[in-house]
Amino acid sequence: IKTLAKLQKLNFGRKVLIIGDMLELGSMAKTYHQQLAEVIKLANISKVIAIGDLMKNLYDILPIEMKLKYYTKLPDNLDVILNELAHDDLILIKSSKAIGTHKIIDYIKEQSNVI
Repeated sequence: IKTLAKLQKLNFGRKVLIIGDMLELGSMAKTYHQQLAEVIKLANISKVIAIGDLMKNLYDILPIEMKLKYYTKLPDNLDVILNELAHDDLILIKSSKAIGTHKIIDYIKEQSNVI
């Protein structure tokens, strides 16, 4: 997330964060997910797509203007995520590997032959 904050001076459209559950955090999982809200705000993220039951804790407390989409799990049809993105968006994708967000990167590469 700090990576997106550092890129503020570059000429991009929106800064979109696609973020999935951080697993294996134990009893503090809900708190850690909620604490991300402040970091995301400070990084001037434009829009957030959240994936996973734990990320609901984050998504629920984000300002309405930052909310793009929430999914309980990674959609089987990744076009629903791509349809939310614009060609000039700067995108950061982050989650525990088990959430499968790496599939989004692979799909974007297949669809655009860019990256």
